[in-house]
Amino acid sequence: MEDKIYKKKGYLLVDMVLALALISILFLGIGKSYSTYINNNYYIKEKIKVAEIINSLAMELKHNISFEDLRSIESGTYKISSLNVNDLINNDIKEFLVKNLILHNKNHNDLGWTINISHFDQYESIINIIYKSEKPYISENKEVKIYKFLEKSFQNLENQPQKEKEKHIY
Repeated sequence: MEDKIYKKKGYLLVDMVLALALISILFLGIGKSYSTYINNNYYIKEKIKVAEIINSLAMELKHNISFEDLRSIESGTYKISSLNVNDLINNDIKEFLVKNLILHNKNHNDLGWTINISHFDQYESIINIIYKSEKPYISENKEVKIYKFLEKSFQNLENQPQKEKEKHIY
C-alpha cells in the first residue's frame, strides 16, 4: 500500500515540473513577442518621423533654391551639418534637424544626414537627401530634381504675336 502512495507522489512531482516548464516557456514567448512589438512600433514611428522631415526638407530645397546657387556648389556628398549658411540649407533648418534627429554620428562618416549633389547637364541638377541611422529599420532617401528656368523660351511663349481675328462678311 505504501508503494502505491510513493508512486503517486512521484508522478505528481513530474507533472508539476512539466507544468511549470510549459508555463515558463509560454510567459517567455509572450514577453519576447511583446518586446518585439514595442521595438517595431518605435522604429515605425521613428521612420515616419524621418520620412516627414525628408519630405519637408525636399520641398524646402525645391522651392527655395535657385539653379545658379546650386550650380555654385560642386558635385559630391556633403554632411548637412557641414554645409555653409549660404549653401543649400539655412540655420533654421539645421536647428530643426538637430532638435528632431541626430545630424551625424561620430563613429561612421556614412551615417546621419547627407546630401548628394549631381549636375547632369547645363539644365538639370539632382539633390539626393539621405538619412542613415545605426538603428536597423531607419534609413530614407529622397531625390529632388532642380531644373534651370529657361527664360528665353518662356518669353517666347508669352510674347507670341496674336493672330488677328478674321472678319467674315456675309
